[in-house]
Formats: sequence, structure tokens, C-alpha cells
Amino acid sequence: FESMVSRYGLPSSGEIDPTLLFAITYVLMFGFMFGDVGQGLVIALAGLYLYRKKGSGLGGVMTYAGISSALFGFVYGSVFGSEDIIEPLWLSPLHSRDTINTLLYIAVGYGVFINITAIIASMVNSIRMHQWGKLLFDKNGLAGLLFYGGIAVIAAVWLITGKLYFGALSIVVVIVLPAVMIFFREPLGNLIQRKSRIFPEQKGMYVIESFFELFETVLSFFSGTVSFARVGAFALNHAGLSLAVWTLYHMASGIGGIVVVILGNLLTIGLEGLIVGIQCMRLEYYEIFGRFYIGDGREFKTVEVTED
Repeated sequence: FESMVSRYGLPSSGEIDPTLLFAITYVLMFGFMFGDVGQGLVIALAGLYLYRKKGSGLGGVMTYAGISSALFGFVYGSVFGSEDIIEPLWLSPLHSRDTINTLLYIAVGYGVFINITAIIASMVNSIRMHQWGKLLFDKNGLAGLLFYGGIAVIAAVWLITGKLYFGALSIVVVIVLPAVMIFFREPLGNLIQRKSRIFPEQKGMYVIESFFELFETVLSFFSGTVSFARVGAFALNHAGLSLAVWTLYHMASGIGGIVVVILGNLLTIGLEGLIVGIQCMRLEYYEIFGRFYIGDGREFKTVEVTED
């Protein structure tokens, strides 16, 4: 997975190496979106061949992604797109409307968990790099954690109990305090760093920029959470495509039906597998790395000393 992380950038000195987090989240998302026992094993075997025979790092990624896909296939009860061979350990994606909603809710909940994890990683990076202003007042620091984490807790309690606990204390801690911290991020950062100038010279321009930054923070948290709904949407899309393949199989007869199943599964593995892999990369790069990973490090290369 280092080859995929390095395409974004190498970790700088003191920064968290995100490779392990990338590997775990990428594999989980791929399996969730592309859950099928047979197709997953085909991807895993193809990846193992590329890794062993060709030395391809992408082959190693495909191996783990395929294994995850096969495991989620047991969860969904899907084997080469058919849901009639084995019973699902949990649910079949297109079984009912409640199942569809469940998948989407879980995908969004996963996004909330990942965003909070990324904010915590950003705070750890700030501590390592002694960026105290960013640690406390940035949207990916303590201020962002109070706002986003607080909203997430309130929403979770509401979904579980059916009661919305949003009193005066919640408003102050979750909305007012983070908003003030983010709005005055620069002067507060200058204050704790004991700089001679606390406020910038152009105060009017700073107020306008801070307002739009606060608005952008709220918008980015909302869009970044909803963006993970595609994880559930692609799981539904995969089930729908598989259903179409087997519907055509039942409409055909004899050899024609077998050809339809083979070509349909190959198309699903090749085309949809590629699209799911790209979507996983997009979520990793833009929604996760964008919150904490700088990636401006340089590769270490040894120096050869030759004697004249």
C-alpha cells in the first residue's frame, strides 16, 4: 500500500505515516462496496499472480481487496452475483427498502467515524510538529473535533433514543465555542505563540476571510460526511448489476445463459471493480488525507562515496 500512499506524497519528518490507516480503510471500503465471494476470490487470485510473478505492488493491493470482497460476499450471501447459493450472514443489499436504508446509514456512520479519526490524526501531527495554534483552533483540530464530534454524538443519541438533546450547554460547547475558536484562529494562535502582533493589519479583510472560512468548515464537514454515502450506494449498484446478469441468464437458454453469466461476471469484475477501486482512492485522498496528511517529505537515498 506504500506505492498508493506515495502517489499522494511521502510523509514529512515527524508526520504520521498513514499507510496502515490507508490499508485498513481501503480494504474495508472495497469489500463493503464490492461484496461477492466468487468475484472477490478471482480478484484476489489475479492480484496474487501479479504480486508473485510480476512484483506488482498493485497486485498486492488487489489480493487484500479481493479477500475483503469475498468476506463481505458471505455477509451479503452473494456468489458470482447469485444470492440463491448461500444464505447471507447479515443481509442482501436489495432485499427490501429497509435494507437499502440500513446500508446507506452504515456508510454515512462509517464516514463520521473516519472523519473523526482523521481529525485526531491531524491533532497528533500538530503535537509532533509543535503547531499549537493549529492543534487548538483549526477546523481539523480541537475546534473541529468539538463541532463535528458533538454534532455526531447528538445525532447518534437522537437515532438511538428518538430524543434530541440540544440544550443551552450543547449549543455553547458544540456550536458557539468552536465557531469562536475557528473565527479567531489566527489571533488566538499568535497569542499562545507570544507573537508581538496579535491581530493582522487588515482587520476588515480578516473578518471577511474568517467568516467564509467558518462557512466553508461547516460545508466541508457536511459534504465530507455525505460523500461516504457512495460506499453504500456502490454496494447497491453492485447488487443491481449482478441481478441484471442473472435475470438475463434466466431469459436465455442452454449455452447462451452460461455465456451471459461468464461475460457478465467478467464485466462486473473488470469494469465495476476498477470503478470501486478508484472511488476508494478518491475517498482516501480527498476525504481522509485532506484532513491531516501533508505528504511533502522526500525519499531517503543513500550517497555513494567514491575514492579518486
